[in-house]
Amino acid sequence: MEGFKDKLKRYDFIDLTFAFLRVLTIIGGFLWIYFSPVLLESKETLVNIFVFFCVYSSILYALIFLFPNKIRTLYFSALFLDLIFIFFIIEETGGLNSNFYLAFYLLIALHSFYYGLKTGIFVALISSLLYFLQGGLEYSNSIYWTDFGLRLSFFWLVGISLGLISEKEKKDKKALDKLYKEMKNTQEKLIQSEKMVAIGKLAAGIAHEINNPLDGIQNCVRAIIENPKNTELINRYLLLVQEGLIRIENTVQRLLDFAKPHSKLFRNVHINEILKKTIALVEENLKITRIILKKHFSSASEIFADPEALNQVFLNIILNSIDAILEGGKISITTVSNIDAMIISISDTGCGIPKENLDKIFDPFFTTKKIGKGTGLGLAISLGIIKEHSGSITVESELSKGSKFTIILPKNSNG
Repeated sequence: MEGFKDKLKRYDFIDLTFAFLRVLTIIGGFLWIYFSPVLLESKETLVNIFVFFCVYSSILYALIFLFPNKIRTLYFSALFLDLIFIFFIIEETGGLNSNFYLAFYLLIALHSFYYGLKTGIFVALISSLLYFLQGGLEYSNSIYWTDFGLRLSFFWLVGISLGLISEKEKKDKKALDKLYKEMKNTQEKLIQSEKMVAIGKLAAGIAHEINNPLDGIQNCVRAIIENPKNTELINRYLLLVQEGLIRIENTVQRLLDFAKPHSKLFRNVHINEILKKTIALVEENLKITRIILKKHFSSASEIFADPEALNQVFLNIILNSIDAILEGGKISITTVSNIDAMIISISDTGCGIPKENLDKIFDPFFTTKKIGKGTGLGLAISLGIIKEHSGSITVESELSKGSKFTIILPKNSNG
């Protein structure tokens, strides 16, 4: 069930500022009434006005709490009660001579910034009319006409200037949102293109993994054709054909699962299972290159993560290790669980990375591979994915001895 703190997260800074100012108005108003040297009759009237303000403010925030999606409509409805409240406060505290006219400025400023230019002009207009009604056309008996005109001018100045700032802020926010969406789309395209590069690297292993059962199927079919009356042989070979076809189907399905675009979906997953899925993709490549893969998995490996994204990270690193070893080496994968995080280490006995390149390997488009062998995006994308999981990735390497990548992932990532 949603808690009070979770409900508060629905509201932005301006919404909380509105609430704070209402509370401040209530407290400050009652303190002013208590300490101000006004007549007892006026005090009673002012107390009633502030009680009215308290009651409708409480109702307003009860409705906002129950219907947070209606917050803008509710604030705009309360605007008219706020204007009436200020009108009566000014009337009871000296009319045009009352300093409470300053409350109009606050109301105009808040609504101009919150709703924009049109609302700012509207609130400035209503405030000007209400303030004008305080003294009618006899303003000269209370204040100079120049002062009265200056106050009204500032109503409009505040409404228009803050309204324009609000419009610009909204326009800039839309532009940033559009830019962010474009950036995310570009990132997704880069991730997908890097997947295609990875599939290219897996091609030899996939071909080998499909050819083996195909050869077996071909031999079985040839034997069945040569012995059409041998029912026992036919039945035995048909089972072998079926096993071979299932093996091919599984290989193709793994490849399709990896290749197709995935939307980000964080859920409770086991790191060990993701690594097993990744290893299954490279098994044939390891056999072809005669690389030994050793696993040391922790018994506890559950975290909150996007499994498809992590699968790509692990595949990028393992394929880099295969490229670095070339033939006849060893790759070790270790997972360790502690209280807050999972630690995944992938080490190899490859050629290693020169010291001068260690700080560059996560830079986009940095690669030491020959043209056509790599895009220089694999590790950059991997770093981005790990950061999205609030984790970290580091590398240690020594020339001619190998490299070790260490990934630390919090068990409860925010996504």
